[in-house]
Amino acid sequence: MGSFLLKEKNGVFWKGLMGSAIFGLGFYTRDALSPYPKSIMKEGKQCLAGTKSLAEKSRAALAELKRIEKNADQIVQSIKTEIAKLERAKMREELKKAKMMEELKKAEGRCTVGTCCESQEESVWSFI
Repeated sequence: MGSFLLKEKNGVFWKGLMGSAIFGLGFYTRDALSPYPKSIMKEGKQCLAGTKSLAEKSRAALAELKRIEKNADQIVQSIKTEIAKLERAKMREELKKAKMMEELKKAEGRCTVGTCCESQEESVWSFI
């Protein structure tokens, strides 16, 4: 009967059913109630294209992050080598200071031995 109504738009049945709310709702909203395959396919293609573009953007962002991570690793490695160099230089400096202190102590020991007269003079003055 539906196909008959669609064919006979000028007939009595068409005019009677055209005013009906249910018929009008079903007839004018058939895309919403039962979408055509072409519109579904079009919408699916649009979604697929959007998904592909998002996937490519995320791949590009991931590649950028990997490049940044590689650069950061190189910077961290160079900083670690510089820190190691500074620590070695500090150790050498401390070793030099320790050697100088030993030499000064040895030199002081030699000087005190040579100034025994001063110590005797001090002892003489302490009795006066």
